[in-house]
Amino acid sequence: MCFVMINLGSVTLLAQNTPFSSNEFDTSSYDSVKRKRIIDKGFDEPEKNYDISVVPYSYAGNYKAVVYTPKKLKNLPVVIYNYDQFLDLAGKELALKKGYDLESFLKAFGGWDMICIIPLERHHKLNAVKGAIAYAGSLEQANKDNIHIVGVAEGAFLSLLSLDSFPGVKTVTIISPQMRHQTGHLSLPGLARKIGKIKADVMLIVGQRETTWRLTISEIILSLFQQKGKHVRIKTYDRGRKWFWNPEHEFMSDIYEFITNKPYGGHQLKKDREKREIKWRE
Repeated sequence: MCFVMINLGSVTLLAQNTPFSSNEFDTSSYDSVKRKRIIDKGFDEPEKNYDISVVPYSYAGNYKAVVYTPKKLKNLPVVIYNYDQFLDLAGKELALKKGYDLESFLKAFGGWDMICIIPLERHHKLNAVKGAIAYAGSLEQANKDNIHIVGVAEGAFLSLLSLDSFPGVKTVTIISPQMRHQTGHLSLPGLARKIGKIKADVMLIVGQRETTWRLTISEIILSLFQQKGKHVRIKTYDRGRKWFWNPEHEFMSDIYEFITNKPYGGHQLKKDREKREIKWRE
C-alpha cells in the first residue's frame, strides 16, 4: 500500500460576485424561448426571483463556479453539482448538442429553493470541488449545516474524495461514479484510504445500462462503505449514462427525497417556500 501526501496549501475565499453573462454560459435554458418572445415583442422581462452569477474562488488554485441563489430567502440548503467529465472533454457546445445543459440543473435545484453551485471547467481537479464546498460555507443566505453534493461519473468520484476535508457535508449523491486513475489519490485505492472519514449520508444511483467496468466500480465503492459499516441508500435505473444528464427525469425526485427527507411534490415545495418566506420577513 502506498501513501500519497498532498500539500493543499492555505484556503482563501473570494466572495466577490461577477454578473452572470448569458453569452458566457447560457445558450439553452428552460425559459430561453419565452425570453426571446418577450424581447422580440418589446416588453420588459418580468423580474426573476433568483440570481445567477459566476463567482471566482481559490483553494490551492484559482477556480470559478456558476451559482444560483433564490432571492428574498435565507437559511437555504446548498447543493453542489459536480458534472460528468464529458462536459470538460467535449466542450460546452458539443455537450449542449448532446443534451447536457448545466443551467437546467441550476434551475432544477434552485426551483427547490436551494442555492446551487456548479464548479466550472473542473478538468479533473479535486481542489475545484473542495473549494466549492468551502465557498458554500461562506454564503450569507446558506444554512452551513445543510450542504449537499450531487456528482455524476468522475464528478461523483471527486465528490467522495473531497469529503474527508469537510465532515460537515450532510449528504452526497453519487451517480455511476468513475475514477480518474488506477493508482494514486484519484483512484479506488486512494478512496479506500479515505472512506472511513466520510460522515455524510450516501446515496448511490446506478444506471444499469452502463459498461461492465463502470458497474464494477459502483460495486467496489459500495463494498468499501459496507466494510466500514456505512449504510448506503441504493437506487437503480435501467438506463445509460446520458439519461442522467436531464434533470426532468425521475432520478431527481430520489435526490430531493434523500436531501430533504420529505416526499417529492409541488405541494411540499410550496409549503417549504412559505416557511422560508416567513423566516425571511422575521
